[in-house]
Amino acid sequence: MRICAKIVGKHDLDDEVLDFRPSHQSSDQELADKLGLFVSGIKVLISPRCVGGKTIVPAGVRFLDKIRPWFYRTSNKVDGAIVRGAGSGVVIFNADCPVVGIRQGDYLGVFHCGRSGLSRPSILADAGMHFDLEEVEEVLFGFGIGPCCYGIGENSEPSEGMLAVQNGPYAGQISLDLRAEIRSQLLAMGVSEAVLCEHGICTACSGRLRDSKCEGDYHSNVWDANGDPSRCGRNATILWLEE
Repeated sequence: MRICAKIVGKHDLDDEVLDFRPSHQSSDQELADKLGLFVSGIKVLISPRCVGGKTIVPAGVRFLDKIRPWFYRTSNKVDGAIVRGAGSGVVIFNADCPVVGIRQGDYLGVFHCGRSGLSRPSILADAGMHFDLEEVEEVLFGFGIGPCCYGIGENSEPSEGMLAVQNGPYAGQISLDLRAEIRSQLLAMGVSEAVLCEHGICTACSGRLRDSKCEGDYHSNVWDANGDPSRCGRNATILWLEE
């Protein structure tokens, strides 16, 4: 068993700009129609209704709304789900928030890990209640903004030894590395470093081509929101299990 992954961005269809923001669709059915173009071979796909929190849905069909025979949305607002078996997966509609996939045997947990979800005790601590973390066989994480583009503090200057944001509107501010925080938390919880695999794409860098006003491949709060996160589109980050 192994984790497979893909991130579907703005331009993965030739004739339209894709936006998987649920509020942008007329219905969950329309959302499923677009998503269905990219999930051939996936038997069951669960979509958490993410809110930047720390609640997850365990394996099974409880608390799920059936949209298509293969596509379910969670009944409640949660930020992660656990599935079981080959052909089962989870899709997170994200912009810059990283996504974490944890596999143990034929179980896969997928979690939306933005800054609020990673504040301790984090959503990963909740996830750890459902896995024997020392026996986890595979962790795939990333698919979000990198420290190159994400910072904190209005016009704040990093002190010696602290990294500064290099790109975008946060350039010069103190850099926040959410991937490093994910790695640190997982290691502290007992996950072996040998099973960690980081996906290095930065949605912000890829959301706007460097030194250009041309749109890049992915939706990003940094470039799309203009101070209003509700205006930002969403990518579809899909993780699933294959034999």
